[in-house]
Amino acid sequence: MLRPLTRYSLVRADSASRTFSVHRLVQEIVWAVVAEGERRTYVERALSALDAAFPEVQLTTWEQCERFVPSVASISRWVESYDVQLTTASRVLNRTGQYLRERGRYAEAQALHERALGIEERALGPDHPDVARSLNSLAVVHWYQGSYAAAQPLNERALRIWERALGPDHLEVAKSLNNLASLYSVQGMYAEARPLYDRALAIRERALGPDHPSVANSLINLANDSDQQGRYLEAQVLYDRALVIWERALGPDDPNVAGILDNLARTYAKQDQYATADLVAERAASIRERTLPPDHPDVAVSLNSVAKTFLRQGKHSEAEALFERALSIRERALGPAHQSVAESLTGLALVHVETSRLAEAKPLFERAMTIQERALGSDHVYLADTLVGLARLLEAEGRTMEALAAMERVLAIKERAFAADHPELGEIRSQIKTLRDANG
Repeated sequence: MLRPLTRYSLVRADSASRTFSVHRLVQEIVWAVVAEGERRTYVERALSALDAAFPEVQLTTWEQCERFVPSVASISRWVESYDVQLTTASRVLNRTGQYLRERGRYAEAQALHERALGIEERALGPDHPDVARSLNSLAVVHWYQGSYAAAQPLNERALRIWERALGPDHLEVAKSLNNLASLYSVQGMYAEARPLYDRALAIRERALGPDHPSVANSLINLANDSDQQGRYLEAQVLYDRALVIWERALGPDDPNVAGILDNLARTYAKQDQYATADLVAERAASIRERTLPPDHPDVAVSLNSVAKTFLRQGKHSEAEALFERALSIRERALGPAHQSVAESLTGLALVHVETSRLAEAKPLFERAMTIQERALGSDHVYLADTLVGLARLLEAEGRTMEALAAMERVLAIKERAFAADHPELGEIRSQIKTLRDANG
C-alpha cells in the first residue's frame, strides 16, 4: 500500500521502525480536499487510535511515548474545533503532558495540560474529579518551573474538589495533600506543610499497606521536612525506609531511587558523615546519568550534589566543572530565573571564594540572591544559605562589618523559619560571635 506513495515522495517510510511520515505540505493538501462533514470522523478516528496506542508513562516506555508526541501535538488543534470525544482528548493530552514533564520538557507539558484542563472544564463542569486531576498535573508543571504562586491555587482547588467528590480519606485526596504540602514547604511554610504530609501518609498506609511506593513518596516528603527542621536522624530513618520500598518496587537503578539517595546524602553531610554522603551522592549521579537524557534537570540535581562533596574535599577543579555543567543544564531546561539556577550559582561562587577568585564570586552571589528574592521572597531559608556564602566572601575581602550584617540577617531569617533548638542556629550564632570579636 505504501510503495506507490513512497515512489512519488508522498510519504517517507522507515522499515526498521515500521513507521511512515507524511510531509506537512502533503497533509495540508489532503486535508483541504476532505469534505467539512467528514473531517470530524477523521479526527475522532485519529484520537481513538492515539488513546489506544499511547502507553502508560514509565521509564521503559519513553521511546514509545516520544514517537506519539508529534501526532498528539497535531491532533490537539483539531479537537476543540470539532468538539470531539472530549474526555478521550483530555486523557491523551494529560498522558502526553506527563511524559514531557518526566523528560524535563516543562513548557511543552504545560501547554498540553492547560489545553486538557480547558476541555474538561467545558465538558464536565468545574467541580468534576477529572478536572481535579488535571489541576494537579498542571500545578506540578508550574512547581517544577518554580512558579509557586501559579501552582498553589491549582493545588488548593484540586484538593477541595477531591474532598467534596470522594470524601476526606480517598487516595486522590492523599495525592493532592502531598502535592500541596510540598508546595508549602518549598516556600518555607513548614508549619502549614507538616500536618498535610502526616495526613497523606496516614491515608496511604491505611489504603495501601506500609510497603507501597506511594507510601514511600509520603515518607520522603516527611523526611525532607524533618531534615529542614534539623531532625537529621529522624530524616535518615524515613529516607532509609522509603529507599527499601522503592528499590524493591522499582529496582536499584530507577531515577526515583536516585532522588532519595541525593536527599540522604544531604542529610549525612549535615551530620558530618562526609565519606558516606560522598558515596551516596555519587551513586545517585551514576543512576541518573545512565537512565536520563544528559540535559535532564534531575541530572543537574545529582551533579550539584556531587560537586558539593568535591568542594568539601577541596577538589576545587572537579567541583567547578560539575557546578558549571549543572548550571548550564538548569539554565537551558528551566530558564535563567529558576531558583535551582541560584543553587548552582552559589556553589560555583563558593568554589571561587575557596580558590581566592573573589572578584568572580561576587556577581554570582548577587545574581543568585536576585533570583531567590524574586522567586521566593526576601526571608526564605534558601536565600539565607546564599547569604552565608556571601558573608564568607566579605570576610575574605576584609569587610567584616558587612559580613557580620549578612550573618545577622541569616540568623533573623532562620529564627523565623526554624524551631529554637535547630542545630543550624547555634552554628550561625557562633559565626556571628567570631565576627563581632573580629570587629572589637
